[in-house]
Amino acid sequence: MSLNAVKKTLISIVVTNLFFFQITFANHECEVHLEAFKTTERISKNDFTTDRDFWRYQKNFFDLAMILEILSDRGGTWLDLGSGEGVAISSYYSDYAPWDTKLKAFGITYTINPNFVSNFIKPDQATFMIGRFFEDIPQTEIPRTNVITDFYGVLSYTLKFDIALYKALKSLKTKGVLYIHNGPNDESRLLTSFYNGPILLNLVEFLKLIPGIKVEAIETKFNPTGNLNIKITKLRDIKSLEIPKLQLIGITDDSPPIRVFKIIKD
Repeated sequence: MSLNAVKKTLISIVVTNLFFFQITFANHECEVHLEAFKTTERISKNDFTTDRDFWRYQKNFFDLAMILEILSDRGGTWLDLGSGEGVAISSYYSDYAPWDTKLKAFGITYTINPNFVSNFIKPDQATFMIGRFFEDIPQTEIPRTNVITDFYGVLSYTLKFDIALYKALKSLKTKGVLYIHNGPNDESRLLTSFYNGPILLNLVEFLKLIPGIKVEAIETKFNPTGNLNIKITKLRDIKSLEIPKLQLIGITDDSPPIRVFKIIKD
């Protein structure tokens, strides 16, 4: 299905006819249930790109390399959400990190080839959490971290965006940074959308509803249309994160999927 077709089926009819949306809301729930299975099946089969290297990360997350260089010197942690085969982490250690780096990396992945990773990473440099969805991992098992990257990772695929985002921000230290790759500029406005009543928000607009964080939308000219990447800085230690509760009301079985959420009012 083309991007314009998805926009019409998941977004335009809702904007133009709220009554129709109310009638079909239950049907959307049924469709979500079926598509959710497809998304889980896609993850279990690793049916998407799992071998992005650190070069691609630093091209999109413009100051990531500088931050990791500082952490390599003084010590710190890097959490990669959706690390796939661990190529970004392993290529960082093999091609970019100093030999005496103090940086510790953690990767969240559904499947991985440990033999491949072991060729590039020392046992004490990186840890991979394998075979579990990030939103199902207890917060106590997720390390407190200085920087988090999500390059079409957990936050691009999860059906429980509010829970995954909460866990990510909760694990982030004060002044820590979360990078989210939001795709090409011509598509990124639609990849993840949120209904706040009748108003449709894009991902950047939704994130700006959350207190205690700074949200920056940064365009990188990596392709003809440019990519939109999001940088989130945690401004203070937030004991009670106020993230709006969400309900998934539309999703496509694409890589990554186009998702539409609804903000649930208490």
